[in-house]
Amino acid sequence: THTHTHTDAAASHCEPHTRMMAESDAPAGGSGPSSQQGSRTHLVPKEKFVQIYESFFKGEDPSAKRPEFWDELFLLRVNAHALHKLVEETSEEKLLTMKSVLNVISSRCIDRIGEDSEIRMINAMQTIATIYRAVFQKKFANFAFDVINTLLGFDAADHQMKRLLDSTRRLLLPSSSAHQRDVGLKFFLVMLTLTDNINQNSLAEYFTMHSIFDSLIELIRLKELREQHGFTALCVLGILLNYRKHEAHNPYVTGLSEIKDEVILSGIGSVIVTSLLERNRRWLEEAVPKSEGGLFRAFGRLVETLFVAEEEASAIRASVAKSGAALLALYETVQLNSRFHTVLTHTLMMGLDQAQAKPGTAGASPAKTAPEAPASLLSTFFTFLSFVIQDGRDQEGMAYTKLCFIILSCITEDKLSNAFLHDPNVNIPVVLHKAAMRHRSSSVETIKNGPMACPLLDLCIEFLISHLKKNLPVDLYSKCLGVVHRMLCYQKIHRIRLHFNWKELWSALVGLVKYVLSNERLLNSHENVLGLADQVVTIFNLFITYGDTFLPDPNSYDELYYELIRVHSTFDSLYDVAKRQMRTTGQAQVYGTRLSSSLVNIRAITSHFTPKIDSFCAKTGGSLTPEQVLAVVRDNYDTLTLKLQDNLDHYDKYAENPHELSFFTNVVRLVIQANRDVDISVQPIRVLAPS
Repeated sequence: THTHTHTDAAASHCEPHTRMMAESDAPAGGSGPSSQQGSRTHLVPKEKFVQIYESFFKGEDPSAKRPEFWDELFLLRVNAHALHKLVEETSEEKLLTMKSVLNVISSRCIDRIGEDSEIRMINAMQTIATIYRAVFQKKFANFAFDVINTLLGFDAADHQMKRLLDSTRRLLLPSSSAHQRDVGLKFFLVMLTLTDNINQNSLAEYFTMHSIFDSLIELIRLKELREQHGFTALCVLGILLNYRKHEAHNPYVTGLSEIKDEVILSGIGSVIVTSLLERNRRWLEEAVPKSEGGLFRAFGRLVETLFVAEEEASAIRASVAKSGAALLALYETVQLNSRFHTVLTHTLMMGLDQAQAKPGTAGASPAKTAPEAPASLLSTFFTFLSFVIQDGRDQEGMAYTKLCFIILSCITEDKLSNAFLHDPNVNIPVVLHKAAMRHRSSSVETIKNGPMACPLLDLCIEFLISHLKKNLPVDLYSKCLGVVHRMLCYQKIHRIRLHFNWKELWSALVGLVKYVLSNERLLNSHENVLGLADQVVTIFNLFITYGDTFLPDPNSYDELYYELIRVHSTFDSLYDVAKRQMRTTGQAQVYGTRLSSSLVNIRAITSHFTPKIDSFCAKTGGSLTPEQVLAVVRDNYDTLTLKLQDNLDHYDKYAENPHELSFFTNVVRLVIQANRDVDISVQPIRVLAPS
């Protein structure tokens, strides 16, 4: 089979036409584009494309009485830099006066989109993209009206945008070439990324009036097209889903929520998992385990904490931005379509075990004969999150971490997903990465046994212990504790005895309380810190009141009491803070009152057992071993009186509106900024010739 390249016959006309400029045309001062050497004048070529658009911006009409003008113009290579500069250097007032010229240019460009000549089509798209990008950077007095009026003409805007969207949408058909579909999607992306805030993009309204939802979904539904264009289609869809989402009817929100076809939902899941897997593989190849041992290694850990961790976070930050659209799509689909939760539990034969680099062989490819471990969208997402939570050093990293925790909140509120998480028969390996800290090196481990709820709890614990810093991310901690609380509520209701090392969770929770108490500035500057402490106490109260229904064995319940008694001074100090806040006003008083009430059972436990332990210690004449303390606890349960607290297994269901509206405006802004620089260019189309 032979291959050959088709190009437009008119490609020969694409070479730039030039005119010659004498040195005398250069500005005074000798800084012009021409120079003189002896008596000879050097002449500088200038593209015909630039000449033509300079004429337009001078108020001239180079197309007058030339019917072939536009056909010839769109054969010229677009000089995007020069065209953008022309618009940039033209004032807003001047642009408004030449709107009729820009309207004609837009209309002529739209005429060429979808025509047989691919060169003309691409050049028309590049022209529109360049002019529109430049105009949308202007500061018009009445921005929404003026940009539409300047580019399309307000009265003709709906008709022109319908033509534009219909012509571009036809490029997405399965019968079009892969390059045409790619160009069409990228052109849509250009239109939707003209402003950082999608709600301020005047063109986005026309995407709701003339929906492209079905065209995007078709690209995701068909396997071959999904592999070629799935991510870009999902990116376009994710942005459109957030246009005036809670203000007016959005056909994309309605369309996504009503999808029942499992093929389409699985296609969406496939695009997301492919994007996340690619990021995971790259990160895991770079996560080379460090050798252990010795004083030098101990000092090395400190250096690693200060420098290596920052390098890892920077690399993760750059990579996460590229997967932001996949995260946004995962959130929207989980939140809008309840049927998608079945996709979360699908097993895919594309695991990560082979992607882990061996010591000294970072980036090495796995053996082709080695079978890959199975993975689900959930397990892939957990691995992704284990890297993302390391990047809390700037607002962008914190935004993506928060988005991940919101996704987990939605998942752990769903009964089907929770059943999957706690199913002991599910054995899907989950690869987790742990960042370097002062007491440890960075590491990668694979959790192969047990329900998937265990690695999820590990992720939450890892976040709790690794982000205790000066500027405590209170909101992220609250989201993380909310995920833990939802899982415990499910375990309590369904009496699921999860075999997990609960001591690690209790230790992480106590560590958080200790950090808050040791940082007076936090208590004074963040009212929500008391709410955070109340979340911790509520989780402990769940264990105290209902632990006998979901802890794996009686010993675990005894160990819970042992831990509470051991750190009783921490909870005594927390109670003192709560009492102090009760004497203030406003929200701090509300949190203080609630917290002091929540602490009643923990204080009852410590006040009941501490004297008995002290008495036993006095009788033995020495310090007690943990086993002796546990024996005292077991012998004195009968005389302990606890208060039955209401609503411990209750939580507020997640709601985007009104609490997270500004947050998602920022997330969509990050996605737009990460996908703004798309390239619409002419590429030869390779086809197979008959053999």
